[in-house]
Amino acid sequence: MKGVFGRDKIIDIAKSIPSLYPKSYPYKERDRALFCFLYLTGARVEEVVMGKKKVGVKKKDLELVKVGGKDFLVVSLYTLKNRKHPIRKVPIPVKKEGVLTKYVLDYVEKLNSENYLFPFTKQRAWQIIRSILDKYKRKSKNKFMNANHFLRHCRLTHLVTIYDFTDQDLVRFTGWSSSVPAVVYSHLRFKDLARKMV
Repeated sequence: MKGVFGRDKIIDIAKSIPSLYPKSYPYKERDRALFCFLYLTGARVEEVVMGKKKVGVKKKDLELVKVGGKDFLVVSLYTLKNRKHPIRKVPIPVKKEGVLTKYVLDYVEKLNSENYLFPFTKQRAWQIIRSILDKYKRKSKNKFMNANHFLRHCRLTHLVTIYDFTDQDLVRFTGWSSSVPAVVYSHLRFKDLARKMV
């Protein structure tokens, strides 16, 4: 996918989200949390929002745990296209992901345990994400593909380039039933390959 953003640009967009909306818009925090959550989990929109099937993420599906002495936000996610393993646990390193995790946790903190994080349809979620990306594009004069899976492409590429995930790691993280989609979702440059050889 042309135009997959680096992690710094994802952070820049997340930080700028409140300034993209009019002051009177009441859902800035929610929309920023949705943007960050979709990026951090690498999930499909349908796995995150409540939608018509009511399978989205609730506050009770998030848990803070320690692994190797470090804090992780672990998200229990419904896996859309894997009937053998319908629920997967997605780890997010709190400190390493910094402000992106903070925006999610700040938003979630205000919800009750049975509340859906994003109680709307996938169409509404896509509308929100497209709106954020379009507004950011106009503001920063950036050119990039505004696809429904844009954040998923970015995150999975970053898992490979930053965290050295293998195809099998991506399978486990995403809930795929095979590693075939890894070729489609991870976008490596020659510099990414060279870095592994240093």
